[in-house]
Amino acid sequence: MCVFCEPSFELILHRTEHFLLLLDPFALTPGHLLIASQAHYGCLGEVPREQQEEVGDLRRMAIAHLEAVFNKPVTRYEHGRAGHCLMRNIATRSCHHYHEHLIPGHLALHDSLLAQYKFLSFEQEHEIGALYERYNEYLLVVEPGLDKRFYIARNREVAPHLLRTLSAEALGCPERKNWEDYTSCALMLEGKELLYPLFHNEPVPC
Repeated sequence: MCVFCEPSFELILHRTEHFLLLLDPFALTPGHLLIASQAHYGCLGEVPREQQEEVGDLRRMAIAHLEAVFNKPVTRYEHGRAGHCLMRNIATRSCHHYHEHLIPGHLALHDSLLAQYKFLSFEQEHEIGALYERYNEYLLVVEPGLDKRFYIARNREVAPHLLRTLSAEALGCPERKNWEDYTSCALMLEGKELLYPLFHNEPVPC
């Protein structure tokens, strides 16, 4: 099943021509958001260059709102077709849309990744396309105040949802690392209460 083709309208904060800004239904913390492509691009590296400005504007808007509401910097990550939405192997992915995570707070992810992966720093988002063409699978992590890093994961085994696991541990809530164990949407709803009016200029729907 493709989970981003028809996401619940209750999760959508904002929509552009090609992208969605969503509440993560399995939020690690209030304000945990997703940016997702509406078309089937498997990762940011596959998004056409002509759409990079559009997704960049959406990302900047989302981060500005998160920083204003939660008074925290924002950590960003994406599994670039490496270790995300996997069942058994690369042919059984259950998600075919680029999606990246925006989480309020400075999560120290780099230190955990440095022992396992080499990385390249980049400045502009359009560089990711060329890096993806060269190295294929990757992990993208942007910690507040630090360089943007493209971790090379080609021909490397990457644990499913590795960056979510590291994020949960950095937040001090390792029990939230597996979204399949979630039984409550309280964290998502807490974030929605604060963020929904900023995007819709109307009360949060019941």
